[in-house]
Amino acid sequence: MAVRDVYLVFDTEALLLALALPDRSLLTADQGAIIMAWALSSIPTCILMAGLWFARRLFVRYAQGETFDPDVPERLGALGLLAMVGAAAGVVVRSLASLVLSLGTPAGEPHLAIGIASHEIAALIIGLLLAAFALVTHDALRLEEGSTVVL
Repeated sequence: MAVRDVYLVFDTEALLLALALPDRSLLTADQGAIIMAWALSSIPTCILMAGLWFARRLFVRYAQGETFDPDVPERLGALGLLAMVGAAAGVVVRSLASLVLSLGTPAGEPHLAIGIASHEIAALIIGLLLAAFALVTHDALRLEEGSTVVL
């Protein structure tokens, strides 16, 4: 089993100099594969941007003093879900990018590299904690509504 490094570069001359490769024959990714890998790698960034948007909306509520607003558990839950989806997307996207970049290799040599990074495990744990905190906040809101007495 041969293992090759995958490099996503736009300046092949610089890569050849850095790796001291004699020619371009070892670089098999074509422009289409590079663009596809770049497009795939933008998916986790889009998920991060959506998570930042939900966090912004949540902290606007907190800044307005609406700590126990009925929207807070929903926003916390969405933020947790996005963190978990982002962690899973990181694994899937990196795996697909390695496959896409190796499609130009000779027949029988495409590679699929699957790896889980520590930051993806951390994002998964943070997402689970946010989801649990959303459930606790929802229950706190329910208890607050039940304990409110109208005279």
